[in-house]
Amino acid sequence: MFAGFRRNWRELKKARPGERFQQRYQRNRSRNGSKPFWRILQIIVGILLVLAGIIFCFIPGPGIPLIFIGAGFLATYSIVIARAMDWLELKIRRIVHGAKAWWLHASTLARYAVVVIAAALAGGTGYGAYQVVFGR
Repeated sequence: MFAGFRRNWRELKKARPGERFQQRYQRNRSRNGSKPFWRILQIIVGILLVLAGIIFCFIPGPGIPLIFIGAGFLATYSIVIARAMDWLELKIRRIVHGAKAWWLHASTLARYAVVVIAAALAGGTGYGAYQVVFGR
């Protein structure tokens, strides 16, 4: 079971950004021996992960990573989701690249400001979650 996950991860990692999920979808379609039970199980797991991710976006928890993982499962069986994931990957890479370039060229004071603001936002979010869960 884990060997299959490792193989799938290596294939996904090896593919070009912007084409990974569509290639995975095409590979999956070319396999005729796919077991129906595993296909249905993966689709159900994908849907449940996306739903759990959506719920965790409103309460404390790893919402966005769960949505991405669930969508990755679903992209194996849907070309529309595969294209959306490839498009999203390129957009996220562009944003991360820009943020990294800014960080490398930013002054020390600007970096400190970003860290302080991020810590304040995290603290406020944690306090708000605490009030929602344990508040009066």
